[in-house]
Amino acid sequence: MLQIVPDPHRVLTRAAVAIRELVSTGRYEGVSLSPPAQAEEFRDSSVLILLFHEQGQLKFLLTGRPEGMRTFPGLMVFPGGKSERGESSEKTALREFEEELGAHIPDTAILGKLDPIFRTTEEGRCFRICPVIGFVQSLPQLNPNPDEVEKVEKISVAARRPMPEGLQMGAATRAMVEAIRASG
Repeated sequence: MLQIVPDPHRVLTRAAVAIRELVSTGRYEGVSLSPPAQAEEFRDSSVLILLFHEQGQLKFLLTGRPEGMRTFPGLMVFPGGKSERGESSEKTALREFEEELGAHIPDTAILGKLDPIFRTTEEGRCFRICPVIGFVQSLPQLNPNPDEVEKVEKISVAARRPMPEGLQMGAATRAMVEAIRASG
């Protein structure tokens, strides 16, 4: 049986539309396309949605944060984190991926980025999250940092494939996952 694997560039293009449509529905609590009016400031951050081929499928990674983490403890998230002063969203995403998963991804792997989304936590902190999309033919060997990553899940882009059981995700991650899977 011939299996058609989605083109990573097409996933980027479709996900860019899907994320705007999904977030604008208001079904992701605390997630918006613009900063909330009450937010005096927000924290810039980026995540790397790294697409790769495995077993005839296009996949991406989610990492499980340890319970002791200050932000988003116990949740599955895309590798990423806070931007350093003057750092581009692409550089942040690549740096954080390497810090968390111990694998270098070259700049040339970046396909593009989605519009930023804003996530306001229950404590009132606001994050501007820039989803950066990258692609590598095969996933490099990972060496997760146990202080930041408790587990790693490989998720199929194809929406018809089931998600692994029991994944706890925050609203922003769920919106990005649904946008990526809707685009495959």
